[in-house]
Amino acid sequence: MNPQEVFFKMVVQLRAMQMFSQAAHHLCSKALFFQDHEALGGFYEALQGEYDRAAEKYVALYGGYDMKSLFSQAAAKLQSAPSDVKENKDFFTYLLSMEKELCSMVDMLVRQGGYSEGAKNLLADIGTVSESRQYLIKRRVM
Repeated sequence: MNPQEVFFKMVVQLRAMQMFSQAAHHLCSKALFFQDHEALGGFYEALQGEYDRAAEKYVALYGGYDMKSLFSQAAAKLQSAPSDVKENKDFFTYLLSMEKELCSMVDMLVRQGGYSEGAKNLLADIGTVSESRQYLIKRRVM
């Protein structure tokens, strides 16, 4: 896969993660409701910003993208999301798998190289924030 395709997949991943986190924020209930609601709210707000920055950088680097493709690919990614959640922990477990996939894409882009300092900084920021979220999520699912 070429760097442009991987970068677009990363943008799609961020959008799907933002959508999932926001829905999970709305749907969490029962035990640890307040903590989970707050955490998921923080995640989706942060992911909205990351998605926006990544999409804007994609447009700056590659000249644009097909909106329908982005939306359909993000929706397709969410087909594997848990739908009949019994515990809030299930939301976090799924989000952790999405975070790991995101970091894999960031690592691939960093290894491929050839980006400006600004693009490299964006990738580093996305990776750093994802790793922090992963730590918090792991603490929640333990």
